[in-house]
Amino acid sequence: MLVSRAEAKRIASRLECLEEVVLDFDGVAAIGQAFADELFRVFAAVHPNIRITPVNTAPAVDQMIRRAVAAGAAQSGPGAHS
Repeated sequence: MLVSRAEAKRIASRLECLEEVVLDFDGVAAIGQAFADELFRVFAAVHPNIRITPVNTAPAVDQMIRRAVAAGAAQSGPGAHS
């Protein structure tokens, strides 16, 4: 299980020079909220030019990613304040 923000930061540090990333979650049953938030909200906000595509996600992984993406959209959407 991928849980921590630190784990996500280690992965993210390798993605900064790329434009498109496919993350294969095959065999990963679950991820933590902090992990998903760091990659799919924080990293995505700092690097909007890098597209991250998760594949082979278990239902629990997909749900956590969707929550992080939705939180990011809510922060940057209409009416959001910087």
